[in-house]
Parts: sequence; C-alpha cells; structure tokens
Amino acid sequence: MGLRKEAYDAILQWMLTNELTKGSVTSEIELSKRLDMSRTPVRAALQQLETEGYVRIVPKHGVLILDSSADRVSDLFDTLAALVLFAIEQARAADPDELGGLGCLAERTFKDLLPADRGKYNSGALGRFEYELLRDLSSLGHNQEFARLFELTTAKLFWFHNDRRWQSPYQAATVECLDRFLAMLAEPTSFLPGTLLHYFQLLKRTWS
Repeated sequence: MGLRKEAYDAILQWMLTNELTKGSVTSEIELSKRLDMSRTPVRAALQQLETEGYVRIVPKHGVLILDSSADRVSDLFDTLAALVLFAIEQARAADPDELGGLGCLAERTFKDLLPADRGKYNSGALGRFEYELLRDLSSLGHNQEFARLFELTTAKLFWFHNDRRWQSPYQAATVECLDRFLAMLAEPTSFLPGTLLHYFQLLKRTWS
C-alpha cells in the first residue's frame, strides 16, 4: 500500500504540473525507472489512475495521459456544479449565516483581486480564488466524500492550467458571472441556482 500510494501521488502530481502532458504516452517501465521502484506498485497506481479517469492503459503500447475532450469537460463540470449546489442548499437550510459570511468574504476578496483599470488580470490569483471558493463551498456539506470528489474532479480538469476565461474577450463576462454569484451567496435567502449554473456554463465554453 505504501509504495503504491507513493507511486500514485507522484504520477498524479506530474500530471497536474504538466511534467506528464495531456495526450502524451509513457510506460510502466519508464515510470518505474523514474520512481526507482519495481513495476508492481507502479502498475497498481496506474490501474487506480485509470479507474479514476486520468490515464488509459493500452496493452503493448503504453500509458496514455488523457486529454480533456469537450464531452469529458462538460461531464466533469456537471459533476462539480451538482456537488457545489447540493452543499449550498444544505448550508442554506442548516446554517445560512455561515454561508452568508463566506459569500461576503469572497465578495471582498474578489474585488481586491480585480485590477483598478480592468486591464491586465492576474489569471493565476483569480484561478486560485475560484478554486478555493468552490472548495470551501463544497466543504459546507462536512462530508469527506464531497471533499474527495471535489479534488478528483478539479484535478481531472487540470484546473490550474486553464485561464482562458481571464483572457480577452471573456474577462468581462467572467467578472459579471462571479459578481452575480457572489452577491447571491452573500444573501443566502435570495440565492438562485441559475447564477451558479450560468458561471459553470461560462467555464465550459472557455475551457481547453
């Protein structure tokens, strides 16, 4: 279990940091050499990664690092939207003050991250803000499975490799979507699911 987990964590990290690029092909032997391990734990790690949708093992040809097709991206965002929306609805019923406080803090943080002239956007900082916001919202369910599903889904989306929504000509629409969504979060009693779903539709359109 120890070596398999070590191999799994290392290979996943290489994918997330683009050391193993989407669409590339590697092999069990190559990864074993790189990890300085026998092939058995590496094979087990790759089987888990294949089950989770990160790679495809092609017998006699190697291991394909899966790219994000449009259908795959759409499905992943649908999963993420359902997860976050469910957690929000739970929080609205159980602790609307906690949800409202999170929304108010997020509103202030977002405003601080926007450039004064709305010119050059810091896409890295804004992407991190979005990730942490969605992570914090999904954690409102106080469910470890939710947290695990969030991590898996955002990892499969290669979240931090995608910033087209913060590039021209999409920035204004992205800011508008987030403004509306955050305003609704700050007032949980008036929250409309459509504001969240509209934001996710924009993410789908601009993802690569």
